[in-house]
Order: sequence, then C-alpha cells, then structure tokens
Amino acid sequence: MNIFLKCVLINSRIIHNLFIFLFKKEKMSQNQTIQQKFIEAQNNIKNFTRRPTDDELLYTYSLYKQGTVGDINIPEPGFFAFKDKQKWNAWNERKGMKKEVAMEKYSDYVTQLATKYN
Repeated sequence: MNIFLKCVLINSRIIHNLFIFLFKKEKMSQNQTIQQKFIEAQNNIKNFTRRPTDDELLYTYSLYKQGTVGDINIPEPGFFAFKDKQKWNAWNERKGMKKEVAMEKYSDYVTQLATKYN
C-alpha cells in the first residue's frame, strides 16, 4: 500500500473517532441536562402549596417510575389493593417509553402543575 493511501486511512480513522467522541459528549450533556431538570422537578413538586388531584398524582407517579426504574417490574396487585392497582396500571401504561423521555415528560408536567399549585 502506498504512503498516500496509508495517510488517507489514518486521517479518516482520526476524523471518525473524533466525530464519535463529539457525538457521545453531546449526548452525555443532553442526558445530564434531562437528569438535572428531573431532579429539579422532584424538588419542585415537594414544595407545592396545594395538593394536585389524584389523576395528576397518578400521572406524575407513572412518569417518575418509568424515568427511574424503566418498564414495570413488579407483579400486578390483587383485586382488593385498589390504590396499588391504580398505581400499577398507571405505570404499566408507560411500558416501552424510554427513561429519558419519561424524565422529560415528568419535568414538563411538574412545571405545568407548578403554575396551578404554587
């Protein structure tokens, strides 16, 4: 292989690795931002002056669990465990949603609720 081709191959590998590095770094910073917003929303919801409705709380619970744990990983509660059954159903509705998406939705929803309950 001649020297020109070797230089081209080496340069293309360097460019490729640089691109991968920059892309991963950008994705990592986006995830950090999502996590920061998620943590801020968790703190914000604790400081509400009034209590949200049960449906609003179930929705935030389901997004929180999907964002922290991922897909539901516990067995369905029994028939007479009404509250646990509602929480299980709400979380189960988020099945398949990526954690990052759930974190973003949670943050946005809590921000929306803050205008109502702060």
